[in-house]
Amino acid sequence: MIDAIKSMQQAQNPVIDTGSLREDFIVMLRNAVQAVSGPYMGFMLNMIGVIINHPEIYRVFYDQVVAPRFQQLAQMIQRAQTRGEIRRDIDVNEIIGLLAGPMWYHLLLGASNMASTPVVPERIVDVILQGLAYQERPEGGGAA
Repeated sequence: MIDAIKSMQQAQNPVIDTGSLREDFIVMLRNAVQAVSGPYMGFMLNMIGVIINHPEIYRVFYDQVVAPRFQQLAQMIQRAQTRGEIRRDIDVNEIIGLLAGPMWYHLLLGASNMASTPVVPERIVDVILQGLAYQERPEGGGAA
């Protein structure tokens, strides 16, 4: 199992920087869906059960697969915050959770076939970005 995890890390994980957080997130979601929808889907389902009872396997999975992708997402988010695309007052890890949660919901619970429905990643990203955008205060006091 550990060898399979290491081979997942070797799967292409290109750096994404389109200059737009929306486009970065959409590309990232599509890449992730494509990566786990193929031959790795059964492995991923099995992995969930295994890592609950085997912390050493979880650690390898996290270090080899999850952490590099989270680091890339964090960099995307920080660039977007610097560009003023999204608010700076929301924790980067919370934003990552907002993106990853719906993806896994759709993939694991079959809410939709994200691999064959390209509009789903766009819908997920658009809803998330609405919440991350600067908001006008009700009393007209400027951006929140």
